[in-house]
Amino acid sequence: MNKNIFITGGTSGIGKSLIYKFAKNNYNIFFTYFNNLSEAKSISNDLQKFNIRHHYVKMDLARISSINDAFKKFSKQFKKLNIFINNASPAIKRKNFLRLKNSDILKNMKGLLIGNIASLKNALELVLKNNSQTQATILNISSYSAISGGKNIHLYAAAKSALNTLT
Repeated sequence: MNKNIFITGGTSGIGKSLIYKFAKNNYNIFFTYFNNLSEAKSISNDLQKFNIRHHYVKMDLARISSINDAFKKFSKQFKKLNIFINNASPAIKRKNFLRLKNSDILKNMKGLLIGNIASLKNALELVLKNNSQTQATILNISSYSAISGGKNIHLYAAAKSALNTLT
């Protein structure tokens, strides 16, 4: 029986690479995308050549209801969660800290931090609901900027550092 993996942010970078790596190792793949539906479809077409089940869904980290819906769809498609990779992150908009508006801070932290925490909570609830003897793995993808910061990426660095601490 194949194991089931849920990867957020699957249409580029680390997430996309992980999809192919796990597909080659016979994992069933469920992944999310935010804006790039054409890439999600392309990846899905590529996954046809593997003997696995796969599905993708749009997920917006700034909307808790969107995150909850993605996990409901996963549960219907795959039931059991073996591996969750919390990879998605909204695009980083570099801006001088003192020029950030309070509304910018709130909007960015919703997606960068709150959305990732909500995703993590959903994954943990799903793992505990299954209550099996099989171990599950949860991986939060972080960034070196969580430790070192970076030029004008204050909110991104703070959110990644907070997620590191939570993990």
